[in-house]
Amino acid sequence: MIVVKGDTVQHWMNGQKLLEYVLGSPDWQAKVKASKFVAYPNYGKAKRGYIAIQGDHDGALSIRNVRIRELK
Repeated sequence: MIVVKGDTVQHWMNGQKLLEYVLGSPDWQAKVKASKFVAYPNYGKAKRGYIAIQGDHDGALSIRNVRIRELK
């Protein structure tokens, strides 16, 4: 589960929080600059849009039971 509240993002799996970060924070900006996404100046800045599934690594990609909903 990915939970976004304002600029704070949490990633959860099997009821355990894996990571949390603040979009646009100095730490986040440094990590983007050190990543392959540095070539995209607007990376992570959209407030609305599409959800993409990244499958650009070696091996098979299998996805099932994906549900996207707004939590209120």
